Parts: sequence; C-alpha cells; structure tokens
Amino acid sequence: AVWLMSILDHPNPEAVREAYACIPESVAKNLGMWVTHVLRWNRADLLAGAGSTALPVTVLVECATALLLRRDLVRSPIVHARLTEMLENFLRSTRHGARSLGTGAGSSAHDALVGAVLGNADVLRRIVPALMSAYVAMDAVEGIDVEA
Repeated sequence: AVWLMSILDHPNPEAVREAYACIPESVAKNLGMWVTHVLRWNRADLLAGAGSTALPVTVLVECATALLLRRDLVRSPIVHARLTEMLENFLRSTRHGARSLGTGAGSSAHDALVGAVLGNADVLRRIVPALMSAYVAMDAVEGIDVEA
C-alpha cells in the first residue's frame, strides 16, 4: 500500500500512468482480498503491527480510496469490488456470527482499526467519493447488454 501510494504521489501524471501500466491489477486486488481475509478471521492484530513494523490503517484506506478514484489507472470492476469489500470490512465488526457497522462488536484490535478509520477526517472525506465512484463503475458494468 505504501509503495502504491508513493507512485500515486509522483508529481508527473504521465509518470504515474506509465508506472501503473507496468503493475498488474492483481496487486491491488490481492491487497484487498488479503486485508478482507485478515479482518474476517478476526486477526486485525496482524495489520496493527508493533513499533516500527506498524502500518497505519489510514495508509491502507487511503490507498484503496485513491485507487477507486483513479479509474484511469485501475479499470477492473473486480479490483474495485475487492477494494470496496476491504473498506466495508474496516467498518464492519464481527463476533459470534453477528455483523454490525461501527465499533463494539469485534476484537479490540479490530475496534481500534475501525476507530482509526472513523476518527480520521481526511479518510472520511475521501471514502465517500471513492465508494460512489466504485458503485457507479460497477453499476455501469452490470447494466451492459452482452447479447446485443
């Protein structure tokens, strides 16, 4: 996620497009799938790390939102779906099979991740446009008449 974001932060838009043309979209898809898997198995502690190995959860969320907004770089609706699912799972807690949005229903590590997402104003400003962009892209794909 840090690496993908560092490329997006490059000041030359053409260099960003060239770099992303060399990166398989499966990199972003697998990032979303792995984080979703970790959260569903209540192992949010694997994302939290400790000391110098800790990756701020905001980096993962910022990466997903940035990629969802950059449909010129990531075109695959499957990748969009995986990143959207990852974002949803950051906000969803599970315990004893029950699923609810917000904190209080998952492990303390997962609740800390949810708090980090919901408590960051920059993340909240980015997440809504990113999700709207993803849903519009997926709706357009769903509406295609493949028999025509």
